[in-house]
Amino acid sequence: MANSRFFLDTRRTKDGSTSLLKVAIAHQGQTAYIPLDTRLLSSQWDADKAEVINHPDMKFLNIRIRGIRCQVDKMLLLLADSGQLARMTALDVKSHIEDELHPEKAEEKKRKLEKELIETKMERINRIKAVLAETERTSKWLAEQLDKDPATVSKWCTNTSQPDLYTLTRVAELLDVDIRSLLRPTKPMNALGL
Repeated sequence: MANSRFFLDTRRTKDGSTSLLKVAIAHQGQTAYIPLDTRLLSSQWDADKAEVINHPDMKFLNIRIRGIRCQVDKMLLLLADSGQLARMTALDVKSHIEDELHPEKAEEKKRKLEKELIETKMERINRIKAVLAETERTSKWLAEQLDKDPATVSKWCTNTSQPDLYTLTRVAELLDVDIRSLLRPTKPMNALGL
């Protein structure tokens, strides 16, 4: 069973400086840390009681910490009840809890992953550069033939951007190749019946 505790991380703090309050998630012999947006002096934290002391916003901060503790403990119980916790590492639990505590960050992370996936797929769309080499043509020649900026054709060759279908048809005609040879297959040719 995973458990959580709050602690003031003073490991890299110079004397007289504030330290970051964190939630430690211990699970299966590992510990992962979730930083909170609260900084305190070591004299403002009671480690035994896990609460703020001697701070002007002490009541507010302690209410907030209790609220976070309830949320974290509830999430740990739900994960345990569903059977998911047994299959998770401490880092998995940390990630899950962070996503639940900060849904806006989770959404941002999701958008970033989707963008990376699109960019990864974009890298593999066309074979214009390879076909130019096979036909002993250059991207400069292709740009001239299409009356396009050489930088645009260069982006197609590096798969940074893609030509529209009309332009791709023109490229195939200029290079005297089947348009399919300009695209990377998504399935093996024998699966397509070709």
